[in-house]
Amino acid sequence: MSHIVNLLTDEGMPQAATGLQRVKISESETPVYPFAASGELISLHYLDDEELGYVPCGGKGCVLCAIGLHRTEHVLLPVYNPSTGAVEVLLASTSQRPGSLLPPLKAILKAGRPVVVFLTRNGKKFTVSSGAIPADADHGESAIAAFNTAYAAKEFKLESVFPVYDADLLKELPSVKSKRKIKGLE
Repeated sequence: MSHIVNLLTDEGMPQAATGLQRVKISESETPVYPFAASGELISLHYLDDEELGYVPCGGKGCVLCAIGLHRTEHVLLPVYNPSTGAVEVLLASTSQRPGSLLPPLKAILKAGRPVVVFLTRNGKKFTVSSGAIPADADHGESAIAAFNTAYAAKEFKLESVFPVYDADLLKELPSVKSKRKIKGLE
């Protein structure tokens, strides 16, 4: 699928508001340092057939809700990633099912002490473990302080890790367009 974009005005381009990135979790361990016990709640749709991945719900009048695409709630939590040397955003479904990320993460945060959390993912199953942060390791103090200052000043929201797609662009995606037609929305 392709569409016209204007590189001078960014017209037609997905919009991402900051340089923040999502934490990438795979079968290899990803270490992170949680430094906040609160985050942002976001409703997301998943478009796997379009390779867009997660797309924020548009709320009232959402194109994806209108075609019956399942919406899920997630918590966005800022964490320091010592592998990248940056604050990143951890995406955790609010699901409480076995193997989900949020329950063990909440238990670690409730302990209230600084730790390194090791995350792995195999399909939809997460493995979470933690340990003490080595004294000689990068603790990310300057990156965390800069993040906290900018976040407190409301310079961005954590949800900015997701591109915002124009409703008209979403309507033109083949899978969305066909479902809109079937539902009589075209």
